[in-house]
Amino acid sequence: MQSRRSEPPACIETEDPKPMPPEPSTFSHFNPHAMQDDLMDSPQVVRSVLTQFLKWEGRITSELRAAKAAGDIERLGRAAHTLHGTLAQLHAIGGTTLAAKLELGCTRQKTIPTDVHADLLTELESVTREVASYLNTPQPA
Repeated sequence: MQSRRSEPPACIETEDPKPMPPEPSTFSHFNPHAMQDDLMDSPQVVRSVLTQFLKWEGRITSELRAAKAAGDIERLGRAAHTLHGTLAQLHAIGGTTLAAKLELGCTRQKTIPTDVHADLLTELESVTREVASYLNTPQPA
C-alpha cells in the first residue's frame, strides 16, 4: 500500500510569519518602540518601566562610582551585570554593549577598564536624558 503525503491546501501558509521589526526610534540611546513590542504592545507598561528606571538610575550610578573608587572589582562587576540587563530591556544598545564590556573586564580579566567605566557613565547619562524626554512627551490619545 502506498502512503499518501498530505499536502496543505495552497491557501494555508505552512511557515510562521516573520515578526515585523519595531519601527525606528527617534531616540538614539534607547528604543521605546522595541520596548513596546516586548511589553504586550502597551504604552502604559513602557512608561511604567521607564519611570522605574529613572527612579533607580541614580542608585546604580552611585554604585558604579563607589565600586570603582573602592577598587572593588567584584562589586563593580555585579553592578555592571545588573545595568547590562536593565539597559537591554530598554533596547539601549550602546549602553548594553558598554555594560557588558565592563562586566567582562571585571569578571574575566579581574581589572577595572577605566575608559569603559567612564564611557558607560556618559552613555547612562544620555539614556537617562532621553528617557526623561520621552516621559515628558504627551502620549497620543
